[in-house]
Parts: sequence; C-alpha cells; structure tokens
Amino acid sequence: MMLPVYARMMRHRSTIYLRRHFSKAIENSAIDAELSSLINDLTGVGVHNSIPKSKTSKKTANIRRIQAAGTVDALKQVCEKLERPLNAETSASLLGRFSSLSFESRSVGEAAKWLQSNLLSELSSSLTRDDLRVEDALVSITSLISMGITSGRLYEALLSSLTSRLSTSLSTVPVSLLIRLAAAVRTHSVQLPDETQNLLNECLQLKTSEVESTGDAISLLINVKLSNTWLEVVLDKVKELLPLMSTGELVSLAACLASRGRRRLDILPLIAAAFHANPGRLTVTVIFVAKEIRSQDDVALNTVDMVTDTAGMVVNTVGVVINTVDMAVNMVDMVTDVVDKVTNTVDVVLSKVDMVMNTADMAMNMVNQLCTLAQSMCKLEFVDARLLRRVVADTVANASSIKKWSSVSTLAVSLARIHLGDARAWRTITSWVNANYKKATVGDLSFMVSSCAICNVGGWIEEASRHLASSLDVQRAPSASMWLNSVHALAICNALTPQLAETVLREEFFEQFTKLDDLPKRVFELSKIAQIQAVMDTDFRGSYKGPTMNLSHFLPPSQEVNNAALLVKCGRKEAYDAEFFHSVLYKVAPLGTHATAPALNADGFFVDALVQLDNAKRFVPVKNFANSNRPTIAVVYLGRKQTTITCEEDEESRPLGAVALGLRMLKARGMVPVTFTELELKANKLLTQKIELIKRKLQKVATIPA
Repeated sequence: MMLPVYARMMRHRSTIYLRRHFSKAIENSAIDAELSSLINDLTGVGVHNSIPKSKTSKKTANIRRIQAAGTVDALKQVCEKLERPLNAETSASLLGRFSSLSFESRSVGEAAKWLQSNLLSELSSSLTRDDLRVEDALVSITSLISMGITSGRLYEALLSSLTSRLSTSLSTVPVSLLIRLAAAVRTHSVQLPDETQNLLNECLQLKTSEVESTGDAISLLINVKLSNTWLEVVLDKVKELLPLMSTGELVSLAACLASRGRRRLDILPLIAAAFHANPGRLTVTVIFVAKEIRSQDDVALNTVDMVTDTAGMVVNTVGVVINTVDMAVNMVDMVTDVVDKVTNTVDVVLSKVDMVMNTADMAMNMVNQLCTLAQSMCKLEFVDARLLRRVVADTVANASSIKKWSSVSTLAVSLARIHLGDARAWRTITSWVNANYKKATVGDLSFMVSSCAICNVGGWIEEASRHLASSLDVQRAPSASMWLNSVHALAICNALTPQLAETVLREEFFEQFTKLDDLPKRVFELSKIAQIQAVMDTDFRGSYKGPTMNLSHFLPPSQEVNNAALLVKCGRKEAYDAEFFHSVLYKVAPLGTHATAPALNADGFFVDALVQLDNAKRFVPVKNFANSNRPTIAVVYLGRKQTTITCEEDEESRPLGAVALGLRMLKARGMVPVTFTELELKANKLLTQKIELIKRKLQKVATIPA
C-alpha cells in the first residue's frame, strides 16, 4: 500500500537526515583515527613510525590500527589480525611502532626478542624486495637500530638497500628521516659501513636547506659531526627557525652553542628574546596531559564505533520503522543526540590536543633545563637579564617539584657558577635545604654548602652547614683540592670547627700546594688556607692549639706575588679596570706617601690600599700610621668577578662569599673596610665625579671613633 504523501515526505527527509549524520559520524571516526596517530606521535619519544605524509597518499586501515595501539601487548594483538602478506609500508610502520612503544614502556629488549622470534622473518619478505621505497628503508633500519637489532639478514639487507638508494634517489629522500637515522646511530653508538655513513653525511649536508622542523634542526646540530663550514650553514638554518622553537629546543640550542664554543652574538640575544616572549614555565610535562587525552580519545573512538553500529542497525531497520513516522523521528532524534555527544567528545579531545601542542615545549625535566641553561650561560659568558629572570621565576615557581637532593644540588651549583645572587631563588633553594638536609649525602650537601658560600648566602643554611661540618671525613675526600674547598666553604658559612681547620693547616697537607709551578694557582690555593688560618686566629683566639700556617713563608711579599694576586682576583680582562681605579685613588691619596700599594695581606686577601684620615678628615702619611690612633681604612675594589649578578634594577649586588670572608677578617683585625664597585664607579662618568665619590666614602668612615 502506497504511503500518504506526507508520510513519503517524512521518509525522504528522514533518510537524508540519517545519511548526513551517519556520514558525519564516519568522518569523525576517520578523524579520530588520525587523531590517535597524532597523539601517539606527540607522546612517543622513541623512533617515530610515521612516514612523511603527502597530499596524494593516505594511510591504510592496517597502518591506522598499528598507530592506534597504545601498548606493546596491544600492538602484538594487532599483528595477529593483520591481513597477510604484509606490504612494505605496513612492515615499516610495525617496526616503527614497536620501537616507539617499547621505548615508552622501557621494554626495548623484550620487544626486540619477541620481534626476532615471531615477526622479523615475516617482515623480511616485504622489506628485502628490490622495489622497497627509500622511506620504508629509512624507517625500518632506524627502528631496528633503536631496538638494538643491528645484525641479521634483514638489517644487512636494509643497509645494502639504503646505501644503493641514497646514491640514486637523493632528491626523493626526506631529510627528516635522514636526521632520525643519524640520531639513532649516534644515540646507540652504531658503526655504519664507511660507504653508508659517508653517503648519509653527504645527503644531510646537501639537504640541510630543506630542513623545516625546529626539532630536526636541533637534532642535526646535536647528532651529526659538522665541519666548520657546514656548522655555519646549520646555524643559519637554526637562526631562521628560532622564533618557532619550543622552550626545550631553546635550551638544547644554548647547550649546543656552549659545547661547541660558539658564542654567536647574532643568535644568543634571540634565544633570550624567545624565552622572554614565552612566559610559560620550563616545567610542565606533557605525559600526564597526554595520558588524559589518550583516555578521552579512546572514549571518543569507542563512542564513534557505537554510533556507527547504531547507524547500521537504523539503516537496516528503517524500512520497517518508516511505517510509523513517529518512531522513525524518535530514532533520528536519538541518533542525533548521540552524534552530538560524539561531536562534543571530539571537540574536547581536539582542545586537549591543542593544550598538548601549546605545552609540548615544556616537556623536558625542569631541573635539567634550568641547570643546562645556567651552565650554558656561564660557559658562553652570556648573562642576559631576561634569561636570569626566567631561571629565577621557574626556580621559585617549581620548588615543590624538586624531590631529589641530586637535583637541587645540581641546580645550586649551576646558579653559583654564574654568580646569580637573586634572593628569591636562593631563598627557595635554602628553604628546601633546611627542610631536607638530614636526608642528603655528604657529597650533595657539600656541593650545596659550597654553592651557598660562593653566592654569600651561607647564613641561610646554618644548621645544614654545621651538619656537614660534623659529617666530613678527610679520609674520604676525593682530592686535596676538593677537601680544601669544602673546609673553606664552611669558613665562609661561619661553620668551621678547629678540628676541620687543623686538617688543612698541617704542613703535610698544604705543602702540596706550595709546589705548584703556576704562581696564580699557587696564590689561589694558599690564600684559602691563609683565610682558614685567619678564622682560627680571630674566631677561636686562644682556644685553637693546632698547627698554623704563615703565608709569608711560602709567598714572600713581592710585586710578582701581588700581580698574581690581582690576576686571581680580577682576571686579565678586569685587571685594567682595577688599575684605573688605583690611578683615581692616588689622585686623592698619593701612592707611597698617603696610600699603600695594592698587596696580598697575611690573611690571603687582596687589599687595594691602606689609608688613614685624621680628625680633620685629612689623609695621614703612611710613615705615621703606626703612631696614629685613627683606624686604618682598607680600600677594596670589587669588579664583576667579586660580586653577584642581578636581574632586577632594584636589587643590589653583594660581595661573593670569599670576598665577604676577607672583609670580615679585616674587621676582626681592627680595620675598617670600604668597598668600591665597578658599577658605582662607571655610574659616575666624569673623572671629577669619581674622585668626589672616593673622597666622600673615605671621609664618611673617618668619623668612626678610634
């Protein structure tokens, strides 16, 4: 019986509606399969198993299932269901996915054994064909190397095939896959045949201009031995891609420049600017977000499957249901609701993927990044306020993320090496130390105390310093220099004990330093011992009965010794600034008559001049110093090497720990130290202003009672 007109119209409209939404559901299913592949690529840290996409090629259903597998066991199940025989693209995809998943689950060895026992021979039949694509050869051999399978028929055949194709199909070889192979070879210390290695290097060099990925550019810089000419080409490419680099890639770039000794001032400011432009923290890791996304992706895929099945059922039964228009409409509404839910779920997944992509640049470990960045800044002698602010901000923001002593001690050493004095960063670190110092090894705590001593924050870890002092054992010291550094650091932190001081004041200990051929090195080491002796003379006056060391016996006062001491203090670059300060000082207090010459004193501290002022604020002649009742003023010039660095305009630099100890010993000896910094002298540009500055500061202390 023919249906009424209105019923036929409703049937026609319902059919169109169903087809439209079912096709959308199927399309969403395809999108989710691709999305699953994308998520796997984002979260995978092993060899990526995807061959570069082209506009004309689409992944087969087999490859989609392979890439959708989230574990090695799931991938094994996929293998059992794949249609045979396997083609080369599927085989290459399998190897790549096994490599990636086994790396993620730290089961590379087990996966490799399973492959060799169950699948490798089957893969060999498709991967040893003469018509094997170079892309499949690259993916396959890279995956084998990553899993430690570097021998056997398949490996040798792939090597031969790759060597042949690199020499004949250069124009079609994707540079990204070449870089991944080079990275795998270096990471796993694999020795390729000379012919293959040379061809690989030649291809990489010729195709450097084709690099478009920031990750590929950094990987090329890290994993390939580059000639000087080639290195410059790669650095130019890196400079071109730098604005697109993630935080982790910027850190890696800085580390690469530091390790190669390339202080590229056309690149380093760009790195600082990129860090400044990206306020995100170094610490957010993508793995937890990725797991959440993967779970939601699974929900989406399962829901899409459910909708697709439901759609099939609806299509099969629509002929029966159509007689009752209301039932058909209700069914359409139900399917529409489910499709809407799927769409919403997919939207959630897509938004999560966007979040992953936005935070992927923060996936590296926080402490490693901070340390690497700080060490690179130090080695390159590039200290930019923007980079310092980034280091400080991330240190403060991620204090709760630090769980291991080895991590916090490494971070502290890195900050100390660049002389970073920011109080916020050091308060964060020392607060953690004060809460955890009893859990530290002697080595970690020693590094921490030494770092705090360098940046003159030892007073913030008094209990930890005393704990270290009670734990140190000279018999377990790695070397004499390291033992001396530890004891000297405790002296700076005001935690030195007579028992520890005695270990370095014994002649059998310090005589090894008196035999050093390099005079500046000898001055440097013996000065630390002299400072330890000064602490015993002042802080433990009368109570210390152990051996002593007289510095003048081993470093007799001379111009040569004083020049070496100035070199140790300032370095060659800043010695000129110190000598310029001396020349200005002598215009106020003439050398020889009213000011002494720069010299290393008996306590191992370099003093730029000694002066005295009488009650009328006039300079006392040097010959009358002994008979004067006025305090002796010790003039101390502090260059950049003697003070901490800052990253904020309202923050003041402070003397480094060794300088602070020397100033403390001057006070203990009855002198009045007055410091002049390079920054304050340069702030007064005119010579007359510099002279006035020196006069004003010296006359100010002249009012101190004798």
